[in-house]
Amino acid sequence: MYLVHVSLRPPPGGGSLGADLPALLRAIARPEEALEHVTPHPDARPYPVLGLHLVAGSLADAEGAALAVGRRGTKVLPELHGWAVQCAQVPLLSAFLDFAAAPAAPRSGVGRDGSGQGRIRPA
Repeated sequence: MYLVHVSLRPPPGGGSLGADLPALLRAIARPEEALEHVTPHPDARPYPVLGLHLVAGSLADAEGAALAVGRRGTKVLPELHGWAVQCAQVPLLSAFLDFAAAPAAPRSGVGRDGSGQGRIRPA
């Protein structure tokens, strides 16, 4: 399963993502797109984001299906009239990767915070 973020530019004058949008997107998804779940992130910047959870054979297939669902939504759902899909991509895990790449606490006893734990694993 892949989580693909679909970034949506609101219409001129703004707009909001309705609470019923996840169910509406699931209803218009095609069976081959294998859309399992939709999570709206209305406060994402620079544009609101829909998190689409899809079952796919590859990252490219998942991003393509998410893009198709997002574009179809802007064409057929009145709730998305005037919205435009900016992109559909898997979110980067940069915060986690920065955390994982940080040096581990010394292995000779107590960790940096005094807990006895390293950043990722026990000391």
